[in-house]
Amino acid sequence: MRCCPIKKLGRRALLHFAPFAVATLAMTPFYLQSAEQKLAWLSRWDGWPWYMTVAGLAKLAILLAYIRATYLLVGRVPADSDLVRDLRRLMGMWLVSAVLSIVALAMAVLDVEQPLSADAMDGISLMLFVFATAFTAMRLPLGYRPRTLPPPPPPKPRYAGSQLSAGDRDAFLARLNACMAQDQPYRNGELKLEDLAAQVAMTPHELSQLINEHCGGNFADYLNRHRVEALKLALRDPGQAGSSILDLALLAGFNSKSAMNRVFKKHTGMTPGEFRDQA
Repeated sequence: MRCCPIKKLGRRALLHFAPFAVATLAMTPFYLQSAEQKLAWLSRWDGWPWYMTVAGLAKLAILLAYIRATYLLVGRVPADSDLVRDLRRLMGMWLVSAVLSIVALAMAVLDVEQPLSADAMDGISLMLFVFATAFTAMRLPLGYRPRTLPPPPPPKPRYAGSQLSAGDRDAFLARLNACMAQDQPYRNGELKLEDLAAQVAMTPHELSQLINEHCGGNFADYLNRHRVEALKLALRDPGQAGSSILDLALLAGFNSKSAMNRVFKKHTGMTPGEFRDQA
């Protein structure tokens, strides 16, 4: 009979034992005391201590983390996998365990008298968690590894179905460059892609493709580069030294002072005021 190979537990898997190890170390001093000392400690019990509340919240947080991890695993496993049904059942049992744990903690903190004590309720919650986990694990064959969903197909290029020919591209680029140099439509702060496309006798789709693939950015980046260059020329012009930077920016096509400062500094590494001082 041939057995499935068993993988060694890695450091990440060993982290599952960390809460148990911490709880055991914390309780070890109490366990090592004599019976008389334990009884004396219990006789001094006066209300629910704060550290027990912290421990209860930590236990609840760990349980919720397991529920979330299982939910994410279900999303990565094919829906027809036998594991999916078991994991969904396990999540349901863990949720019941979490609710019982919350009820037990509330009973202890509020000192509520019920037929079942807070310790009994907490014990039922822990028992449900352990037995549900063990039951699911025993149903799986030794060395089981779930099948994962195939990776998603690579995204389709944005303009894959309508590539411009070399002749059209060169003609469109020449027409666009001539329009930007002569008519300077970028000085219109409300200029839209459709407006510029109409000026150069192109469709908005053709213009968007041309700018994205051959002008080093999208439509907004393309306009902003021309606006920055126009503003730089105006800031260097001695004849416009008496004009405010904001007035020159509005003439260049910027809509606001904040947009001007942000875009200008992105392209030049300095503010318009610093640029004017250097010029």
